[in-house]
Amino acid sequence: MTDYEYSMNLQAKLKEKIQGAIYVKVNENDSLVIKITRRDENNFDMSFTDFSNKFLNGFSTDYAAYEVQKKNIRNL
Repeated sequence: MTDYEYSMNLQAKLKEKIQGAIYVKVNENDSLVIKITRRDENNFDMSFTDFSNKFLNGFSTDYAAYEVQKKNIRNL
């Protein structure tokens, strides 16, 4: 699986639980960046550093989605 496929799978999992525009990408600094923008201006950003190593060691989209949802709920 490539970082693009991982990003698209994670976005699909987040879309099931979170309302808003969800952007997921791996940047040039090897960080997985998640940005959620909403109409109510309650926007949210999160990143996971050292993504390559986490990915190679089994960092699943399920776990990433769980971490984003957990942090997102605290920010509401």
